[in-house]
Amino acid sequence: MRLSTQRTFISKALKHARLSLCVLILSLLTAPVSAFAQTVKVTDINDFSLGSWSGSGDLQNEDIVCIYNLGVSTYRVRLTGTGAGGAFRMTGTGGDIPYEVEFKSGAGSFVALTANAYTGFSGANTVSNSCGGSPNATIRVTARAASLAAVLTGSYSDTLTILLETN
Repeated sequence: MRLSTQRTFISKALKHARLSLCVLILSLLTAPVSAFAQTVKVTDINDFSLGSWSGSGDLQNEDIVCIYNLGVSTYRVRLTGTGAGGAFRMTGTGGDIPYEVEFKSGAGSFVALTANAYTGFSGANTVSNSCGGSPNATIRVTARAASLAAVLTGSYSDTLTILLETN
């Protein structure tokens, strides 16, 4: 009899622990999104247009963005393309065009990014999630002439995904 009582007690304790864990998970899932989602933010993002290639030289364009991180100026950025493993590759009817992505924070120097890998930076706006109208980071995309010469004339595109992580 005693063994049966212990099993019942343990079974009830496990059920209670599972229920408590479920309640905890549910309360985290139903917490206000603003409590978690607004600590790191990138705004002022625009599409890149590299234009038409004349047959010589690289194609390059930049976008100046706002990086906001609540209370902390350091952050990590990860960019991914739609190529295999997140590679930076534009696709079109004539093949693929690899491209390079660089990032700089504020007045710093450009840093070449590896696809799908985080790189640390500092200089995020810690007060205004719109940077007070003064963007503080630059993303630069470059398609090299050799890669452009290797494909047929046509339209090429990719989707570049930007992920931010607070330090």
